[in-house]
Amino acid sequence: GGAALGSVIYAESSVQITDSRIHSNSATSGRGGNTVSDSGNTGAAGSAGHAGGALFMNGGSLVVTRSSFASNTATGTVGGNGANASSYSGSGGSAFGASITLQGSATATIVNSAFSANSAVGGNAGFAPSGSTAGYGGNAWGAAIFNRNANLTVRNCTFSSNSMARGVKNGGNGGGDGSNVGGAILQWEAGASLTLMDTIAANSVNGNDVNVSAGAVAGSGNLVESNAGLTAGIVLVTSDPALVAFGDIGGTSQGFALNLGSPAIDVATCSGGIVTSDQRNL
Repeated sequence: GGAALGSVIYAESSVQITDSRIHSNSATSGRGGNTVSDSGNTGAAGSAGHAGGALFMNGGSLVVTRSSFASNTATGTVGGNGANASSYSGSGGSAFGASITLQGSATATIVNSAFSANSAVGGNAGFAPSGSTAGYGGNAWGAAIFNRNANLTVRNCTFSSNSMARGVKNGGNGGGDGSNVGGAILQWEAGASLTLMDTIAANSVNGNDVNVSAGAVAGSGNLVESNAGLTAGIVLVTSDPALVAFGDIGGTSQGFALNLGSPAIDVATCSGGIVTSDQRNL
């Protein structure tokens, strides 16, 4: 099946998004074909749904300011079914970056924005009859942002309730389930970089909030409930941030407010410079 690359914007040059709501968009990959009955043929794997459910940057530059990304989905579909004990079932499609996917050495800066309830859903492997070779469930990686090999700066943003649901194998021998990694941000390759400043990442479903598998990382003044790969000093607080439910906050986009007594209050260091306005442009 074919890949799905950005349901709202696919870009290879410059994109600027300001005071916008990017909500309820979806990218779904094509299904894998089934095995025919002849011995030795194989079921075709469902292709990876590595689309930014909303935005796919293949190179170029991206600037996002005072915007919200909510309820966007990237879905890998099911792999092809095997036909007999001599066949192979197809692997499920993987899902990457339901709101934003960055690759091709893109440069991205995201400021004063919110990401809520975005989901990456890996496809299940196709059915593998008894004695046949099973495929793999699709991965669910970077539910909000998947940074393959770009230079990404995230400043004064909030991520919450983003979810991953890996695909699973389906019968047969071998194969295996996919994995859930990075509900808010996943950075994947050695050529990528992440600068994370004065940001909240919390409440991810079925995985950690930020995962840096490779590449460079820097920043300060962040509340991140769970992470892998962020070095000492980048995360100052790991408690639940006690956010008010996602919704209207007084500006053009939607976002999160803090409840009284939130541990996120006064965590920001403003090391990237003095902040002159918030997501509401106040």
